[in-house]
Amino acid sequence: ADTTWDQLIQVVDGLGDRLGGVVHLAKSAVIAGTEHVIIPGEQPLMIFFALRRLDALSSEDFHDYWLHKHSQVALDVPNLKGYKQFHADPAATLRAAEALGVGINDFEGTAEGSYESLDDFLKIMSSPEVAQKALEDEKKFIDHSRSSIGLYHVAWRTSV
Repeated sequence: ADTTWDQLIQVVDGLGDRLGGVVHLAKSAVIAGTEHVIIPGEQPLMIFFALRRLDALSSEDFHDYWLHKHSQVALDVPNLKGYKQFHADPAATLRAAEALGVGINDFEGTAEGSYESLDDFLKIMSSPEVAQKALEDEKKFIDHSRSSIGLYHVAWRTSV
């Protein structure tokens, strides 16, 4: 059965109060939305971008460009093992932020790329052709000064 935003938000309602002593709620963020898998697959090394749009773009224009134009850039990255876009639903995100009590709810979404290893990631991203092409395209819709990035390693487990 399909889960509604109301059901999902009900699950997290008040969670911020319960985590208040552990989490800085005013500096914490929430994003609710839809994930688009452009290149399926998950590898051990992941890079994660939390994106904010340029002020000159509407949210709709940002999401349209990101999904229909920028995803083509990702498809051209050699040896990229996976690429996903998680597009925020602004109304659901605002409701989730209110339910959680967190202060940040203006990310447009997240992008996630996966690579075989740190060496592969560094080799790919240090290639001038890849880095320059991606950055030039990103400047058309992403406000890098207000976005965040993370790099993490996936540890696969079959038991705890």
